Amino acid sequence: MNSFAQAIVAGEKLFFTLVTNEENSATASRMLSSVDGQNWESSTYADHTVYTTRLVKDSGGNIYMFQMDYAPGGGNSVFRTQKSTDNAETWSDIDFNFPGDEITYVADAYFGENFWLVAANRWIDGESMWLVFKSIDHGATWTKVDQINPEMETNGTSPTKILVTDSAIFIGGAYWDSKTSMYWRLRRSLDGGTTWETVDQWRNEARAYTYIHALSKNSDGSISSIGTAGRSDGLIDWVTRRSSNNGMSWSLTNLSTSPTYQEMTSVLVSDDKIYACGYLYDPVTRIYISLVRVTEDGGTSWISFPTTDNFKCLGLIEFNSEIIYFDRDQNTGWLYPKNLP
Repeated sequence: MNSFAQAIVAGEKLFFTLVTNEENSATASRMLSSVDGQNWESSTYADHTVYTTRLVKDSGGNIYMFQMDYAPGGGNSVFRTQKSTDNAETWSDIDFNFPGDEITYVADAYFGENFWLVAANRWIDGESMWLVFKSIDHGATWTKVDQINPEMETNGTSPTKILVTDSAIFIGGAYWDSKTSMYWRLRRSLDGGTTWETVDQWRNEARAYTYIHALSKNSDGSISSIGTAGRSDGLIDWVTRRSSNNGMSWSLTNLSTSPTYQEMTSVLVSDDKIYACGYLYDPVTRIYISLVRVTEDGGTSWISFPTTDNFKCLGLIEFNSEIIYFDRDQNTGWLYPKNLP
């Protein structure tokens, strides 16, 4: 069985990482590459579980891989960063020396020409801390610009996505105020990431499993926040909230319900289109159905693509002007890259 983690286009190739269970029950962490999105070459970079939480490219073309390394024998993960200067062909360890708190994992990163941002998470005795770091010298030094601590024993807060626009920076995520009460949180900075304020903190009546998967600036200048919200019956809605005034106020513009369980696993923003993928699950038939949707109006209305039973869509990426989604066969566990029609 394998698990999709992250994908990136480097040079003329598409790369993605995965963790596999081998025939002898050993675990291996692999990097797969393809020049056409159909035929793949595989290389092993670890003989144990190493989850890649984010792949990001800087303005100079260098690629950084943020990882959670679970050493053989169990125990907590070790945070690692690797760098490639040759389009993901070779990698070397790098230490960014983030100040203060030890990072558990990096949720998202923005490595622009003028500044870099890293949205990270730290787990402390089962509690989650929201951390944001900024660099103005391409990662040579870092400043912690935002931190939100757990406020009680059962609390936690975690960033998930970064959006940088000409006028603001947004970071979305989730916040728990008890073991059963959860809502999404959206933070905004108007001064390049130096200071931050919460501009949207929303949850539905069920107050469960609610967080942001993607942020997008639309062609009309509005900002869309796309995610999931758990319901009292245990099912999940796909949600879009939108702001037309640079994040000052937000409104609910779409709530996609389902009579069966649905999950969102990945979102891709491509020009004026937003693609979201996941899966449906019917508890009666016990069949998973891969799910891919697209919107051209910032998430207000969605169109579904035909997909396949017994598959889960676990990732999306644009490659050679095509949208590729990664489907996992629930019978065999293998991952299949497929082109959207």
